[in-house]
Amino acid sequence: MTLRTKEPSTQIYFVRHGKTDYPSNRIYCDDQENPVLNEEGVLQAEAMAQYFAGLKVRRLMASPAARTWATAAAIARVVGLACEPAPWLTERRYGAWEGMFIDEIQRQFPDEHRAWKAAPVQYTPPQGEQLADLRARLLGGLHGLIERHRGEAIILVTHVGPIRALIAEAFGVPLEQSRQLHVDYASITKIDYGAQRNNFIFMNHVCYKKL
Repeated sequence: MTLRTKEPSTQIYFVRHGKTDYPSNRIYCDDQENPVLNEEGVLQAEAMAQYFAGLKVRRLMASPAARTWATAAAIARVVGLACEPAPWLTERRYGAWEGMFIDEIQRQFPDEHRAWKAAPVQYTPPQGEQLADLRARLLGGLHGLIERHRGEAIILVTHVGPIRALIAEAFGVPLEQSRQLHVDYASITKIDYGAQRNNFIFMNHVCYKKL
């Protein structure tokens, strides 16, 4: 009997950016405001980066938003790699709702807000990016990396929405349930992508503990 040869996997570390002072009940508007890490977010990024000390990393890539780029910079200092900008890792676009508080959306777009709450995956805000398009954008960037870097490790610094969507895609979780995946600030999630199957190594590993 011939034993199955273990296939080389591409080790992907998904990192969420550190904390900002941007209100949690407001839609991000990176094109106009692009918030930076706050003091705690800087500490989170620095603590998280130490996880990668001694790890042989082939590439480090990040969404070009200020908060993700600063988080990636902390990792770059530890692993000794220059960070590559990856626009395909940006957060989902919310169109007319970007920069708005949730209560403002309720007042100005009452019907649309009700539709969003009733079907958050299927509904797309006015001029916003469809969730299916977000998934296609992410997979378009990810699949090329997986094929080119078998047996190697890559770090991708991004946002909560893309991480949730990619976890769901990797393991066949319906997108309707992806919002139930909890992804903390400056957390690390690792998935090993094989030619035939994917292995979920860990999720939401947090290195920084606030005193």
